[in-house]
Amino acid sequence: MGLWNRYRTIKSAEKKKAESQDAPVDVSELDDDTIDAGDALEKEVAEELERSRTRRRSAD
Repeated sequence: MGLWNRYRTIKSAEKKKAESQDAPVDVSELDDDTIDAGDALEKEVAEELERSRTRRRSAD
């Protein structure tokens, strides 16, 4: 791939990234399954953090 093509590819990716960050997420478009999956993931992460804190405390 030539240098010019690499430059265009990088600029295109940067432009897409900037555009995607500017677009706010419309929560009304999310279905219940998506929201439930997000809640479940959040709960799972919180449980894992609590387990890691417990392990550190018991190691002390």
